[in-house]
Amino acid sequence: MHDAQYVSRRQAERDYSRRIPVSFTMEKELYDMVDDLIDRKVFKDRTHAINAALDYLKWTLQHNPMLFYGPRNNQ
Repeated sequence: MHDAQYVSRRQAERDYSRRIPVSFTMEKELYDMVDDLIDRKVFKDRTHAINAALDYLKWTLQHNPMLFYGPRNNQ
């Protein structure tokens, strides 16, 4: 018998109640980069890529905000 509090990672990822559909516009260069990452199997789809990017931004702002707000290197 399985205990309900132990849920596999796969089952946790299927919990769509925490997800909210959104729509936004992005620059063509970023769109092409995301699609390239998907083609190379880095991410499974655009949702996965955007969620990963925003999660990284959230972590950066919480742990080292100067990486985001500090001076930019023009390359």
